[in-house]
Amino acid sequence: MQKAAARASFDYKQTMKGIDRTRTLFFQALSERLNLQRVAAPLFIPGGTGIQDTLFKTESKIRFDHDSIPGKHFETLHSLAKWKRHTLTEHEFEPHSGIWVEGHYVRGFEPSLDETHSIYVLQFDWEMTIRKEDRTVEFLKSTVRKIYEGIKATEEGIVATFPDKLSKQLPTDIHFIHTEELEKLYPSLTPRDREIAITKEKGAVFIIGIGHPLPGSGKPHDDRAADYDDWWTANTSGYRGLNGDILVWDTALDTALELSSMGIRVCPQSLKSQSEIQGTWAETKDLAYHKRVSTEDYVYSIGGGIGIDRVTKWMLRKRHIGEVQVSIWPEETLKGYPAILQ
Repeated sequence: MQKAAARASFDYKQTMKGIDRTRTLFFQALSERLNLQRVAAPLFIPGGTGIQDTLFKTESKIRFDHDSIPGKHFETLHSLAKWKRHTLTEHEFEPHSGIWVEGHYVRGFEPSLDETHSIYVLQFDWEMTIRKEDRTVEFLKSTVRKIYEGIKATEEGIVATFPDKLSKQLPTDIHFIHTEELEKLYPSLTPRDREIAITKEKGAVFIIGIGHPLPGSGKPHDDRAADYDDWWTANTSGYRGLNGDILVWDTALDTALELSSMGIRVCPQSLKSQSEIQGTWAETKDLAYHKRVSTEDYVYSIGGGIGIDRVTKWMLRKRHIGEVQVSIWPEETLKGYPAILQ
């Protein structure tokens, strides 16, 4: 059981130092443990390639044209999930090596601006080439453990930087549980309340198999796009899915905080099956990206995004993500959180 802790008090300069220190430690810890090379990444791409991520099929794209390139339109990215797999293939990264970038995104479709959701999103976006035989839940778990060790190492470094303000909170190990197990454990709770209950008990959790309809409700634990993470393939535990979310207990907000969504990427079979389940196969199967997945022209990979500002908010025990990033907020939010950065 995780206990609530008093919030740390940081002035502006200390907060800036904490943001910089968190990013430095976190980037180093993750890139070393996952064998990743930092690379340059786009802020926008040409439309109509299939590289864009339609996370929930309802996103509003930020589009623009340029006078020097007539006949094409461009759109800001929602994520780099597909672009990263494309890059690994084009530049021939060896198995168990990969790339990471600072992903900057504008969420014009974000339905709620609150303590953990912003129009502006900053992510540690990573992708690693794997072998076909690595497409197992065991390999997924081993990768999650490496990421969790990196998160713990970052917390240790931040606590050492501010020993009079912070103390370590993360448990020794991260707990693994499948969405079907979670549904059986808490059948009367909503998916979000299940996350809160298990994370409060364990402190740090990886929830496996997000996207496939659950047997009890007939609905997925949460929505996932059909064409990047694999949530359809049966795994050795007897459940479906090779993806999941990392959550930690947030004592500043007294709730579960999702830090990362990640997974082994789709193979030809899971891409088709997932797209058919979501009713998108007819409109996507002939796109360049989807064709290359279907013909196994792309490398097999695992990857995800980790919210850098969420990690920083958690590390510094802040209540609002606006305390560690500059964005735009409603007036009532600014009045309620005077520490929000402007």
